[in-house]
Amino acid sequence: MQAVAEAVERLTRPTDEWRGAGGSLGTWIASLRLGAKSTVQAEAVTLATQLIGAIDWPRLTHPFVGDDRSISFASVPQIVLRGRIEVRSPIPLGSLQDGYPAGSAVFAVMTGRPTSTARHELGLAALTVALDPKLGPAIRVIGWWPQCGRALVLPVDGQLLETTVDAILATLRSPTATSAGLPRPSGRWVTGTRDAAARTTAGDVAIAS
Repeated sequence: MQAVAEAVERLTRPTDEWRGAGGSLGTWIASLRLGAKSTVQAEAVTLATQLIGAIDWPRLTHPFVGDDRSISFASVPQIVLRGRIEVRSPIPLGSLQDGYPAGSAVFAVMTGRPTSTARHELGLAALTVALDPKLGPAIRVIGWWPQCGRALVLPVDGQLLETTVDAILATLRSPTATSAGLPRPSGRWVTGTRDAAARTTAGDVAIAS
């Protein structure tokens, strides 16, 4: 509780860098009334407690906590892919002395219970990692629903990324998306090697397979 209170105070401090852009977390929290802010803090304490108790932390190597990913495309600025990642932990793919790259496992805490879209939600987190050329490939994605005690572990392969891209394209083609002014994509996408830089043009989604 003390850590959450300190984080809220830091984020809402007028000189804090998070307050610089409109729509930032600090600006949003600062705009809340006392009751709403208390609710946010209580939810943050709950999430932090669940996360701390869910993972065997000593077994992880240099984990990154709070590693949500946001991927934007210069050619289609209206579209931003956001992947929810509470923890990303590197996993060596063999001996580093032998020149093998490092992969990673990503862990996301979800709300409620898993539904038919659970694979796409977790696939989106893996896709945002795959589209960031600065990161090694995600080889496993874990979703955990603490409210119902369920977990889902998925290997990250070409099929998971392809079905996730198909779900994104279907969403963009929906009447809700097009009425909001988003471009209707052609549905054409390009696959490349795992080391290829992600690239996109209008109507294209490039993924690393």
